[in-house]
Amino acid sequence: MTISDTRNEMAVDKAITNGLKQFSEEDLFLIYDEAVFFHARRWSTNKIRNRNVKHDPRDILKIERYQEFKELRNEVVEKLKDLRIICRIERVFINVKRRKEFSIPLNHLHAIKNDKRLCSFTFNYIKNMNKNGDPKFYINNNPYMQINHLIMSENIIISHRFSTRIKDSQKNFITKIKKLNNEKNLNEKNFNEWAYTYLINNNSEFGDIDYYPVNKKERSDLIIYFLDYLSCFKEKDYGNLTNNLYRAWTQKKFRDSNKTNKNSSPQIPKNVQKKLKEISKKINRTEEEILSELISDKYRELMINRS
Repeated sequence: MTISDTRNEMAVDKAITNGLKQFSEEDLFLIYDEAVFFHARRWSTNKIRNRNVKHDPRDILKIERYQEFKELRNEVVEKLKDLRIICRIERVFINVKRRKEFSIPLNHLHAIKNDKRLCSFTFNYIKNMNKNGDPKFYINNNPYMQINHLIMSENIIISHRFSTRIKDSQKNFITKIKKLNNEKNLNEKNFNEWAYTYLINNNSEFGDIDYYPVNKKERSDLIIYFLDYLSCFKEKDYGNLTNNLYRAWTQKKFRDSNKTNKNSSPQIPKNVQKKLKEISKKINRTEEEILSELISDKYRELMINRS
């Protein structure tokens, strides 16, 4: 590498660093999209002009896997470096600024950023509103990132309509959904594991979810995010499922309680149980009262003899 090449590389790095300072992490998807489009348009023999065929869709699928903006930023930097010339990089930043004028205001996104449950609900709300066919449940580890990816990948640039969707989802979530799906139910001992298995076995849509929680927190999040989605888009199914879910849980607790009581009680031989029942009928007293009296009498007898 010559001195000239080194200087040019340093200048490119500086242009990228300074350019990225003008944007928030939420803009990284747009920057990536513009960089890929610019590169594809430059090298295409067909002189691509239509954004619908702007680049290989695998590029977009590739960045969907990122769960943190820091990882995505590294990918964006590499895509910008591929352009090699400063004026091309600056053109990308100019194009992003223009697209942002027609995109959702950043403060509307920040309003939901720190509530992962609300982000998950909002993502499902946006994906399913005005959608033809049956609703579908979506889940990932970073729903806020995926909302930003959705804005870019589906080219959502009608800011008023999209902002209204987010506000609608927040209002619907806060006033209705969050009250229905109270998280305290999931904090009952053993409910988390039991409910996860119950839903897999009794709800085909839940059983088909291509997501596998690795700990109690992820399992709990999955259950409540799914119930949030269901209560909004399949209200009848939600009512039936939750009624059956909590009824089955109550029955399980009752059965477990009976097992505990039986295990903690002394086992009486069948022939003695038969005699106890006959005594109970003849003297019109419960079996518990009879046993209690016999034990008390025997205890007093032992105490007297001991003294």
